[in-house]
Amino acid sequence: MLIEVRQSHIRCGEPRSYTRCPIALALSPYLGETPFGVDCDQVCLQGAKRKLHLPRSAQRFIALFDEGKPVKPFRFRL
Repeated sequence: MLIEVRQSHIRCGEPRSYTRCPIALALSPYLGETPFGVDCDQVCLQGAKRKLHLPRSAQRFIALFDEGKPVKPFRFRL
Protein backbone atom coordinates (compact mmCIF):
# COMPACT_ATOMS: atom_id res chain seq x y z
CA MET A 1 0.00 0.00 0.00
CA LEU A 2 1.13 3.54 -0.73
CA ILE A 3 1.34 5.71 2.39
CA GLU A 4 1.33 9.48 2.01
CA VAL A 5 2.81 11.53 4.85
CA ARG A 6 1.24 14.97 4.47
CA GLN A 7 2.14 18.37 5.87
CA SER A 8 -0.73 18.04 8.34
CA HIS A 9 0.83 14.82 9.71
CA ILE A 10 4.16 16.61 10.11
CA ARG A 11 2.57 19.63 11.80
CA CYS A 12 0.60 17.47 14.28
CA GLY A 13 3.29 14.84 14.78
CA GLU A 14 5.32 14.45 17.95
CA PRO A 15 9.05 13.67 17.83
CA ARG A 16 10.12 10.37 19.42
CA SER A 17 6.51 9.24 19.78
CA TYR A 18 5.67 5.62 19.09
CA THR A 19 2.03 6.42 18.30
CA ARG A 20 1.94 10.14 17.35
CA CYS A 21 4.83 10.54 14.90
CA PRO A 22 3.85 11.74 11.39
CA ILE A 23 4.18 8.23 9.95
CA ALA A 24 1.91 6.78 12.64
CA LEU A 25 -0.62 9.54 11.92
CA ALA A 26 -0.48 8.72 8.19
CA LEU A 27 -0.97 4.99 8.88
CA SER A 28 -3.94 5.42 11.23
CA PRO A 29 -6.68 5.45 8.55
CA TYR A 30 -5.34 2.18 7.10
CA LEU A 31 -5.01 0.32 10.39
CA GLY A 32 -8.26 1.44 11.99
CA GLU A 33 -8.70 0.02 15.49
CA THR A 34 -5.58 -2.16 15.32
CA PRO A 35 -3.18 -1.07 18.08
CA PHE A 36 0.18 -0.24 16.55
CA GLY A 37 3.30 1.82 17.01
CA VAL A 38 6.14 3.06 14.83
CA ASP A 39 9.77 2.91 15.86
CA CYS A 40 12.89 3.86 13.92
CA ASP A 41 12.64 1.03 11.35
CA GLN A 42 9.34 -0.82 11.69
CA VAL A 43 5.62 -0.72 12.36
CA CYS A 44 4.63 -3.00 15.23
CA LEU A 45 1.07 -4.34 15.02
CA GLN A 46 0.44 -5.14 18.65
CA GLY A 47 -2.76 -7.16 18.35
CA ALA A 48 -1.33 -9.38 15.63
CA LYS A 49 2.15 -9.43 17.18
CA ARG A 50 3.50 -8.67 13.72
CA LYS A 51 6.12 -6.22 12.48
CA LEU A 52 6.33 -4.48 9.11
CA HIS A 53 9.73 -3.20 8.03
CA LEU A 54 9.85 0.46 6.96
CA PRO A 55 11.76 1.43 3.80
CA ARG A 56 14.93 3.50 4.13
CA SER A 57 13.15 6.68 3.05
CA ALA A 58 10.76 6.37 6.02
CA GLN A 59 13.61 5.49 8.40
CA ARG A 60 15.54 8.57 7.25
CA PHE A 61 12.42 10.74 7.67
CA ILE A 62 11.94 9.51 11.26
CA ALA A 63 15.59 10.18 12.15
CA LEU A 64 15.44 13.73 10.79
CA PHE A 65 12.06 14.48 12.39
CA ASP A 66 13.19 13.15 15.78
CA GLU A 67 16.31 15.34 15.60
CA GLY A 68 14.16 18.43 14.97
CA LYS A 69 15.43 18.88 11.43
CA PRO A 70 13.14 20.08 8.63
CA VAL A 71 11.24 17.37 6.74
CA LYS A 72 8.89 17.47 3.78
CA PRO A 73 5.81 15.44 2.85
CA PHE A 74 6.63 12.20 1.05
CA ARG A 75 5.22 8.81 0.04
CA PHE A 76 6.40 5.30 0.67
CA ARG A 77 5.20 1.75 0.08
CA LEU A 78 4.50 -0.54 2.94
